[in-house]
Amino acid sequence: MKAWEITLEVRRAATDAIAAVQPPELHKFQRPRIAIGAGGTADLQLPGDGVSTPHCELLLDDSGGVRVADLGSRLGTLVNGRPLTEPAPISPDDEIGVPGYSIRLTRPARSLDAPGWQLTFEIERRGGERTTKVLRQDHVWIGRASACDISLPNSNVARRHCYVAVRPEGVAYVADSMSTNGTYLNGSRVGPATPLRVGDKIYVGDFLISLTRPPERIG
Repeated sequence: MKAWEITLEVRRAATDAIAAVQPPELHKFQRPRIAIGAGGTADLQLPGDGVSTPHCELLLDDSGGVRVADLGSRLGTLVNGRPLTEPAPISPDDEIGVPGYSIRLTRPARSLDAPGWQLTFEIERRGGERTTKVLRQDHVWIGRASACDISLPNSNVARRHCYVAVRPEGVAYVADSMSTNGTYLNGSRVGPATPLRVGDKIYVGDFLISLTRPPERIG
């Protein structure tokens, strides 16, 4: 079976003003089954009266697809606010609800067997300074959330606004993640999987992002 890595963003329920601004916890796993529960042998332990032991699990298939399944928990598992009655596929756009917690994939599963890629970006805020960011990965989330690879703290940027990814042959593309204000490439609104070239301008809220080098293979 192929080896995959997933990263989970875990947030506690905002029960007060302090909890509402606490940053999420990030947990990385490199295994085909991730057990979630209040303790015991759970890979991701979530203490709380409403969390069962075990509560639910994530299952990765050989193509990198991720499914979530409830394990007979007392209060149940939710996906996007709906009770989970059978194993269901999930993506970074989905929210898993466990009593007192919200769990999301930060990006699609990353293959540990395939060669990696390095992406170099220039980021400029309107009227501000330019910064350069180098990321050694083939899928880059851009958005307001602190867990995003490129975090843009502004109210007109969605939590997960868009992403840049690299196909196995080394071609980069940008895709919007159903953001309210949209993502624009060279002035045109981005749909799914729009090719991205060096020098193209990605507009996200008040920010301008450019790929300054072609994707570089590493490993």
